[in-house]
Amino acid sequence: MHGIVLDDVQGSGPLGRIVASDVEKHAERARPQAANESGQGSLVPFSAVRRIVAQRLAASTRTIPHFYLSAHIEMTALREALHRLAPVVEAAAGVRPTLTVLIAKLVADVLARHPLVNASVEGDAARLHAQVNVGVAMDRAGELVVPVLRDAAAQSLAELSARFARLRNLVRTRTITPEDMRGGTFTISNLGMYGVDAFTAIINPPECAILAIGRTLDTPVGRDGHVVLRPMATFTLSSDHRIVDGVVAARFVADLRRAVEDPMAHLHTGTS
Repeated sequence: MHGIVLDDVQGSGPLGRIVASDVEKHAERARPQAANESGQGSLVPFSAVRRIVAQRLAASTRTIPHFYLSAHIEMTALREALHRLAPVVEAAAGVRPTLTVLIAKLVADVLARHPLVNASVEGDAARLHAQVNVGVAMDRAGELVVPVLRDAAAQSLAELSARFARLRNLVRTRTITPEDMRGGTFTISNLGMYGVDAFTAIINPPECAILAIGRTLDTPVGRDGHVVLRPMATFTLSSDHRIVDGVVAARFVADLRRAVEDPMAHLHTGTS
């Protein structure tokens, strides 16, 4: 099965006999060496998680008609809100909010008013979900995982920050469970911390939209007839055209822009 010459295998059984585990170990040791000798590099098998992600995203690109809308959104007020709310949230929840969780909260609140963007395809119908369950794409040692903040629109910023911190810790310690990643209705992928200016993301089925966020960069913009520098970030919404039309997506993005550029008018921080 492995194409191994048994004379090359060191036996560990009684009287030096070769057992199945000896063959497996020898095959594992020989595989990278054989690959390198052929000049083709090493072959790294997909993990179980990577295999599932690959299958789902390949199916997404084949079966979902994606279209994309981008908006350059000013982040001044969002940064100020994060600075202002951090001590309040920390006192209530024991953790400091991050920019990603603050955006997730605003996104959830906007999604509650845009049910077609918080939906999924079921046959020839659209399932409009009763809850807003926001998945947040995270990296786990080179693997993509998407833990879910359930019922995010109904949670205060303090409650959501505590949940986000818990999920992030589970990802870091590799103790995240399938249950923690189940039931998402919308996904956020933020690559701004890696210096990415803008990108488009592949929809995570059965959801019908995903939001990609690039880095915040001081950018010349026109304000009251003058060119000034403002911290700007590019938000790109990928939508499933079977459910979401261009105008529906544009209205969602417009409402999200208003929420990000005036977050204090949209947030309920919560202290319980």
